[in-house]
Amino acid sequence: MSFITRFSWNKLYVCLLIISSLLFSNIIYADNITKSDNYNNDLYEFVYFNNNYKKYETYPWELKKVNEFIMPYNKLASKYNFDKWATDMSGPGRRNRLIKIKSVEYILVRTCKQKECDTNNLLILFEPVNKEFCGLFINNSNKMHVGSICNDIIIATLENIAINDNK
Repeated sequence: MSFITRFSWNKLYVCLLIISSLLFSNIIYADNITKSDNYNNDLYEFVYFNNNYKKYETYPWELKKVNEFIMPYNKLASKYNFDKWATDMSGPGRRNRLIKIKSVEYILVRTCKQKECDTNNLLILFEPVNKEFCGLFINNSNKMHVGSICNDIIIATLENIAINDNK
């Protein structure tokens, strides 16, 4: 009888430990989301590239081969007098991602100046249907919003990504 009772208490104890650890880990996770993304987490989501946009699933420097992107991008770079690294997208960059903001899909392109990524960055949202941009160009720590489709939501999204990009 004593063995059965001890066995049951041990099982209960183990179950309580597992449940409390799961609950505790979820609370930490939820707390981290609230602190880092809070408002902006509801505004955008990263989604998988669909067949229409597979050609954009590359690195920034590979977009030079995609005419639908590079022609309007060159106009944007010329209009805002981008530095050479930003015009060529020749610096380090992460793989492009598809992001959805308020049901509109954008290609997120991120690059930076070689050996100066902490102060020289470019984050671009490209809307492939209308071939328009909104970007956050950070040059020597000075921020400039570029493009024709910038609005409060898109700017907040870009700034949130820029802040949380290296976490």
